[in-house]
Amino acid sequence: MHPNFQIPSTKTVISTAASVAATAMLVRSFTKDFVPPELRQYIFTKFHYFVATFTNEITLVIDEYEGLNKNQLFYAAEIYLGTISNPSTRRFRASLPEKGEENPCFYGKK
Repeated sequence: MHPNFQIPSTKTVISTAASVAATAMLVRSFTKDFVPPELRQYIFTKFHYFVATFTNEITLVIDEYEGLNKNQLFYAAEIYLGTISNPSTRRFRASLPEKGEENPCFYGKK
């Protein structure tokens, strides 16, 4: 048995979207005026971490130094990525190669 499900009308969808947008603007205005910036930053950071749990991205961090010693992997990555990017590139996207290709693919983003 299938439950009796009705698709809402366009008028209902638009009205609901407008109400949600108006509420969001009201909450935003209220928080800007009455919530201290430190608390806003804390809430934003926690919300960001919450949303990040649902993403399939991974961040790879290669430190320039390991204690007092230089990290050779950092310099190798810097040299390699310097050959495929320009100075304004801040992020890279990597993917597995197609069969028959030798190297992974990297896509730079500003």
